[in-house]
Amino acid sequence: MNQISTTLNESHYDSFDALQKDISEMVNKFSFKDDKTNLKYINTINKKEIKTKEIELLHLVTQGKGQNIEEIEKLRNNIKVLYKETGADIKAKLSENFNKHDSSMIYQFDKHLKEKSIDWKNIQFSEEEIVHHFETKFTSVSKSSDFENPPSTVKKGPKIPQISLKTIKEAISRMKSNTPGLDSISFQIIRNLKDEHLQLIADQFENCIQQGNIPEEWKSGWVKLLPKRDIQKLNDIRPITILPIYYRILFNIIAYELRQWASKHINLRQQAFISHRNTMNHGLLLSSLAKKNKSSFLLVNLDIEGAYDSVEDHIIEKALTHCKFPDELKTFILNSYKSQILQLEIDHHLSRPFTKTRGIPQGCPLAPLIYDCITQLIIDKCIQQWKISIKPTKLNINDIGLLCFADDINLVSNRYCNYNERLDNISKWLGQLSLKINPSKSMATTLPTKSKMKPMIDGTIIPRFKNLRVLGHYPWDDSTLNEDIEKESSNFNSHSNIFH
Repeated sequence: MNQISTTLNESHYDSFDALQKDISEMVNKFSFKDDKTNLKYINTINKKEIKTKEIELLHLVTQGKGQNIEEIEKLRNNIKVLYKETGADIKAKLSENFNKHDSSMIYQFDKHLKEKSIDWKNIQFSEEEIVHHFETKFTSVSKSSDFENPPSTVKKGPKIPQISLKTIKEAISRMKSNTPGLDSISFQIIRNLKDEHLQLIADQFENCIQQGNIPEEWKSGWVKLLPKRDIQKLNDIRPITILPIYYRILFNIIAYELRQWASKHINLRQQAFISHRNTMNHGLLLSSLAKKNKSSFLLVNLDIEGAYDSVEDHIIEKALTHCKFPDELKTFILNSYKSQILQLEIDHHLSRPFTKTRGIPQGCPLAPLIYDCITQLIIDKCIQQWKISIKPTKLNINDIGLLCFADDINLVSNRYCNYNERLDNISKWLGQLSLKINPSKSMATTLPTKSKMKPMIDGTIIPRFKNLRVLGHYPWDDSTLNEDIEKESSNFNSHSNIFH
């Protein structure tokens, strides 16, 4: 890949299209798009010996006219043994090559991605069944919503990001992924380009935002499937979309700019992927509530089925409008998400392509912030309907009401509040946004002690857990919690004034 960048940097280009044309041609020339494990170049210890013995066998059969039967049979058996040994050798080397590729090239959204790879030998579904499942999952089922937007507590929408050589370089320095998309253009190629070429990319990004869309080839996604629990249930397989490197750099810039805006304007009940916020703040707040309150209170973590994959385009538009996004930026984001072409990686090869007509692609740098905007709709609805504070001034459980971390929505309530009515409210509002809560996969616990409170949604009891890992981090009987509290106490003091 350094060879490609070096060659490109020796040339001058007048436009992004000219630069991109040469990049594509060089990628096709120097890389192996259809052989990511370099199978063609695997050498085995028996390769030469097999070839020699096959020539010897051919000579015995043709020259000896098949008369040396015992010798021929002995040689054939010898070759069979060599082929068997070679097959095992190739399998081991192929596995090693794939694992190296898998660990170094895969999109680094998850540090344990390699360990989470699916063992395709144990999958009971055919390839077409898997493709059909995800094609259905990503197919729109609604065109409108009866959710009535509450008054927005977002005071000001974000500015349209300005793309420059500086922002391109900053994005490249932030990015850890080196995975190429389906076009095989790697992060290393772009990172090693000289400033003159990076400026052409910056100009192209700026044009995309102004024109309200991205090139169609940037909408082609390679979907990596990761197991969550039971791999024999397709709903328990998580699809991560790996989009082209240009897409990821551009949306990294946009996401970074929006995080600064979100820290000032998205409600503090949402702590995900926003500058100066993290889930630790929610954990420390809940710890303070547990210490302050003599009676127990309820904490319910709500599981949204296919939270990212089932979001309709018109819901994204509704959320961005509610958060006062400028029309130009809103149009750009919506058009960039529309009609993406996806291919699933199944058993180390790509499936037939299909068109996505709904869903926020997990793997898009902007995806968590889009969900922050969707939960802002729910938070503002709670503020309107429950008459809770925009910014709680006391450690009042029922005034806080709910805590969010992207798509993780957590109800906080005590027995003096109709918590089941509030749960039904949230379920209803999410349903109006074409999102569905799964009560059986949701979790509930009471803090600091046990309680007889029975949370339910639409009559279905939510399972109770002694140690609830709320927001993916806090098991309440875990001794590490106190260590976390001590470690983060200074940070909490700086944030806790929002509840005092």
